[in-house]
Amino acid sequence: MDLAGTLTIVGMVVVFAALIILALAISLLGKAININKNAIAEKAASNAIKTDIVNTGAANTQSQISNQDDKELIAVITAAIMASMKGSSDFKIRVKSFRRIPDNSPEWNIAGKLTTINANIIR
Repeated sequence: MDLAGTLTIVGMVVVFAALIILALAISLLGKAININKNAIAEKAASNAIKTDIVNTGAANTQSQISNQDDKELIAVITAAIMASMKGSSDFKIRVKSFRRIPDNSPEWNIAGKLTTINANIIR
């Protein structure tokens, strides 16, 4: 082979060898991170079990307060819907229940939402 063919083959071998090494390094790091997360999760679970055993009396009081807060929240949601419809709806609206949706957004996303909300409130 001439010089160009040799350089092409050597270059391809080097690139693929580097890609294989990089793939192995990424998989090893992924496994190391998961092992660390599992250890932290097990610690948190054992601490949560201990905390639940200690706080059983406080849970009953919290549920009574939560039920009262839920009724107030339903009333506020219903009032907000009626206010947005300007009180003239063709049908009756009754909010029976609601479900809280957890916010799994990254911190930067939450900060952006708060900035947008605050900018709209100030105007």
